[in-house]
Amino acid sequence: VLALGALAAVCGDNIGYAVGRFGGRELILRFGRYVFFTEERLLATERFFDRRGQLVVPMARFVEGLRQANGIVAGMGGMRWRRFLSYNALGGITWV
Repeated sequence: VLALGALAAVCGDNIGYAVGRFGGRELILRFGRYVFFTEERLLATERFFDRRGQLVVPMARFVEGLRQANGIVAGMGGMRWRRFLSYNALGGITWV
């Protein structure tokens, strides 16, 4: 059960990463207003993620809201997938 839970957590964030990577800013700016995610918040999130992305990805599991946006912002910010996958797996396994 633990292995399946960790695998599901990592796969879910990888879907978010793909959304951010291929949908990017346009998708966020178009639909973000429905969840109160404005352009100003997007810019602040990108700046923070650029400085602290390697810490944000594994720690995001433990912060509601950030857990869901984590993969999208990583993909949108251009984090390499293998790097995201390793940090995401670390966070997912720890969280489960």
